[in-house]
Amino acid sequence: MDDFKNPGLIFGSMLLWFFGIKIGHWKCQFIGSFTVMTLFGSLLALGNTGNMAMIMVFCFIVQGTYGWAQTLSITWIQLSAPQTQLGISGALAGVARWTGGAMSSSIYLAILPNVQAGQFSRLGTNALAATGGSETTATKLLAALPLGAEAISKVPGTTEAMIAAASPA
Repeated sequence: MDDFKNPGLIFGSMLLWFFGIKIGHWKCQFIGSFTVMTLFGSLLALGNTGNMAMIMVFCFIVQGTYGWAQTLSITWIQLSAPQTQLGISGALAGVARWTGGAMSSSIYLAILPNVQAGQFSRLGTNALAATGGSETTATKLLAALPLGAEAISKVPGTTEAMIAAASPA
């Protein structure tokens, strides 16, 4: 089962194959799929450890609408171009898809470390405060965690309970 990745993408493509011609209105399908993808993609920001089932459903919906839009865009581009321009239209579609993926990856990777750092310091400080550690000790211990055991042992005032509490955070 580990090899079965992204079932939503396949499901969305199959839905387009089965219902695309029956629905018709290709431009409206395209706009609708992007609207649903953007809406549920934005709702993924509501994710936390308490609502993972909801986030998994949102991911599946986003993947499904992406599969629908991706299959529709490739088909639409190839079928709407004149025979003599099929190569150019396919190449432009590939470039647009690559650019969109590169932009979204860049944005995601720019935001992720900032959010992770903020959450790490908040969760780590709360975990260490629960074990009786001071805020300065918590800050020093959290800074030493990625550096290894030797750096952790040099932080004054740390206990085994503090290290155990900080590790999962």
